[in-house]
Amino acid sequence: MPSEIPYDCEPTLTDSQVIEFCRDGYIILDGVVDPETNQKAVAFLDENPEWNSTKICREDFFIDNVLKNPAAAGVARSLMGKDFLLPTLMMNHRAECPRADLGHWHRDGGVQFKNELNYLLIFYLPEETPKELGPPDILPGSQYIEMKHTYMRHYGNIKGTLATPCSAGTIIIMHHNIWHRSTVSTRTGIRNMLKYEYRRTTPPKRDWIVEADLDIRTKNFRMKNSFMESWQDCQTVAELFLWLCGYDDWEFEGAQIWPTIASYFPDPEAYMPGVPEQFRLNDSS
Repeated sequence: MPSEIPYDCEPTLTDSQVIEFCRDGYIILDGVVDPETNQKAVAFLDENPEWNSTKICREDFFIDNVLKNPAAAGVARSLMGKDFLLPTLMMNHRAECPRADLGHWHRDGGVQFKNELNYLLIFYLPEETPKELGPPDILPGSQYIEMKHTYMRHYGNIKGTLATPCSAGTIIIMHHNIWHRSTVSTRTGIRNMLKYEYRRTTPPKRDWIVEADLDIRTKNFRMKNSFMESWQDCQTVAELFLWLCGYDDWEFEGAQIWPTIASYFPDPEAYMPGVPEQFRLNDSS
């Protein structure tokens, strides 16, 4: 197995995009890997069809153009910080299609139920993957649900499920805790999907692309598809964003204050109790 390799590059996400990731739990980078690299990856996987595909992590073409892909690595740098670790383990969820079985909802092993982000879960699909080849489903917002695997498996279609048909060379970056599943395929062929992780090595800090005029009194922390009690999604999403900024001492005080009121009634002129001191633009908040 390759040794751990730290990597650093320029971050690519803004404050607003980091908030969106905290809320939704995923970013899809469609077709960001070049065709030549995709072809090399498919050829390698055809020659090495094993589930454990860690050997590809030793290939320079894969390291340079997939693991260090500027779009994907820029997202990882934004969320994992400086000197994040490249993966040392690679699994290929290689499917022989057609396949009639719908996979069970699950999250990957090693889940920790605390509102921090120290790992990212990555899918790389080197070939065009239409619905007919069974791209994975993911469930935005599910990263905050505390539930054992044995209690997840019986769920079928869930409102808000996101199908991910995609172009060749797509990389999907997700919160490690997000629910996902394999899907039915109807076309004959092979679908490769490599799964790996990026990992944090440094304490979180707000060193992505900072928006000088960011006013979090106008930012929506509500999930598009919430599985939480009324209004509690706002505080959970805000808590993770602030943790990523390096502020781990913020506590929601309850009732109709920031971030709840900002998410339902955004107003840059309003007095808004609860705004963290580090984000107060003037004395009115």
